[in-house]
Amino acid sequence: MGTFGFLLPHKGQLQLVEAFERLPGWDQLLLLCATRDGTGNTEKKINSIIENKGLKDRVKLVTDFLDDDVAIATLAKCDLLVFPYQNTKESASGAVRMGVASGAPIAVSPIPIFADVSGAIRMRGGSVDDIVASISMLSEDELNSSRKAIIELRDSLQWDEVAKRIQERLKTRIHKTIHKGIRNRIHKRIGEIAHNRIHQGTHKRIHERIHMRIRGRIHMRIRERVRKSINERIHNRQVTSESEGGVAGGG
Repeated sequence: MGTFGFLLPHKGQLQLVEAFERLPGWDQLLLLCATRDGTGNTEKKINSIIENKGLKDRVKLVTDFLDDDVAIATLAKCDLLVFPYQNTKESASGAVRMGVASGAPIAVSPIPIFADVSGAIRMRGGSVDDIVASISMLSEDELNSSRKAIIELRDSLQWDEVAKRIQERLKTRIHKTIHKGIRNRIHKRIGEIAHNRIHQGTHKRIHERIHMRIRGRIHMRIRERVRKSINERIHNRQVTSESEGGVAGGG
């Protein structure tokens, strides 16, 4: 069993050491917990618990800063990594990310900071009793299931996978943008064509109406002139006839 992270009171390392002493079936506990400002008396307290409970041969505390590769390789050898955080205002845990990178099964306290660690075993709390009760009831199947899920999570966070997902999202957005642009252009063109056809159709109808009116007026004038010409001819013939008749009677 192991844990990782800075040696700080809210990380729950003190509770984990006390719980480990009461857990059957676990031979060793590895604490890769570097010290920093804020550690305070936590290191002294852990060493005191280890000594008082006779755990020197079973609990190993490493406070040195380790390279990531070394830390991950060491954590990968553990059968279970435990992160029994107490109440914290932190929004994310960098320590648990190292645990995920190792691919080992993970158990966490039920607080929001671990909500996105899919595959982690949720303990019922962060107290000593909660840790003992939760871990002592774990089956081999549960540990294997957690390991499988953590490995899947780890692989999904690899840069190649992340880059692939980003590429797919960008491709989808580009396609949507292009499709939207083409669609807008098509709609605009259709609108222009429809407008032009309507305009042309309206212009054509107006032209036809004007042409018909002009033609009608011309025809009317022609008919009027023809009618007037015919009437004049008829009138002239009548006058001529009357004149001829008068001459004949007088002779």
